[in-house]
Amino acid sequence: MQNNELNVNNENDESNLQTFTDDSFVVKNISKEFYDRYGRSNRARKRFYSLIRPIKVDVSFDVNESENEYLLKISGPKSEIDKATMLVKQASQQLRNRFTHLITIPFLHDDFIKAYLDFKEKILNENSDIDECLFQNPKKLHMTISCLSLEDDKRLTDAREIFKKQCSDYIEKFNNVNNFERRLQIKAIDIMNDNPRRTNVLYAKIENDNLQNLANHIANVMATNEFLYSGDKFANESDQQQQQVKLHLTLMNSSYLRRGFNKKRRKPMMRYFDSTEILNNYGDYFFSEIDWPPIQLNELHRTNQFGYYNVLESIQI
Repeated sequence: MQNNELNVNNENDESNLQTFTDDSFVVKNISKEFYDRYGRSNRARKRFYSLIRPIKVDVSFDVNESENEYLLKISGPKSEIDKATMLVKQASQQLRNRFTHLITIPFLHDDFIKAYLDFKEKILNENSDIDECLFQNPKKLHMTISCLSLEDDKRLTDAREIFKKQCSDYIEKFNNVNNFERRLQIKAIDIMNDNPRRTNVLYAKIENDNLQNLANHIANVMATNEFLYSGDKFANESDQQQQQVKLHLTLMNSSYLRRGFNKKRRKPMMRYFDSTEILNNYGDYFFSEIDWPPIQLNELHRTNQFGYYNVLESIQI
C-alpha cells in the first residue's frame, strides 16, 4: 500500500466509513474522486491544506489502487480531529455535488456564427459603453438543457447510457411525425430579468415545439435519476413534470467579464450592463435558420480541438 504523508490538515470523502478510531487518530475510507482532488498530487494537498489550515492535525493517505482502496488518517488531539472530520464531511458533500458536465445543443453552424459576429460588431460600434468581454466565445455558442453533477465513474457511466437511450428513443418518435420541423430558426433577443438597465444575460430566442419537448424530456429524466447539479432549475422544483426548459442561446453575460478582466485596465468589475438600446434596436433581430444540431453530453472543464466543451456523447437529431 502506498503511503503519502502530509503533515498538514487533510480533507476526507463523504463515504465517511470509520475503520479504526481512538483518542489520537482516526482512519476513514475516502473515494477515488476525493483522493484525486485532495491527495494525489502536491497541488491537490495544498488545496486541502488551505481548507483546514487553522486545525492542528497531521494527515496521511494510504492508497492501494489495484484494490480500489483509499484511506485517510487524521492524527492529533481529539478536539482537533473532530473539527477536521466535520470539515472533511462538508467538503465531501460539496465534492459530490459539483457542476461537472452539461447537456447542450451546440450552435456552431457557419451561418449562425457569421450572423452572431455581425450582431456583435453592430452592438460594439453603436454602444461605446458595452465591453467586448460581455460576448460569448463564438466557439462555445450553445443552448444548455441540463447542468449535471457526475463526480464519480458510476454516475457518469449511468448518465451516459441513459442519455443515449432516452435521446435515441425520443428522436425515433420525432422521425415518425409527419410535421416534424427539420429546421431551427434563431430570431429575436431577450433578457433573463425584467430590468434592461440591470441585465446580466442577453440571449437569442429559439421557438420550436419539438425542441421544447425534447429538452423537457431529457431534463426530467436527468432530474428523476438525480444527476442534476443542485444549481440547475429542475433540481429545485417540486413538480418537475410541469417545468419547461427555457430555450435560450446566451449571447452576452456579465459573468464573462471575469474571463477578460485585465488589472491594467483598472476598470471596476460590473455585475450588470444596460441592454435598453440593444433591445430597442435589435429586439426582433433575425440571426439564421439552420438544420438541427446534435444533442450532446459534454464535460464542463475540458475543451476539444475545436474549442467547444469536450464531447462524451453526441446524438444527431
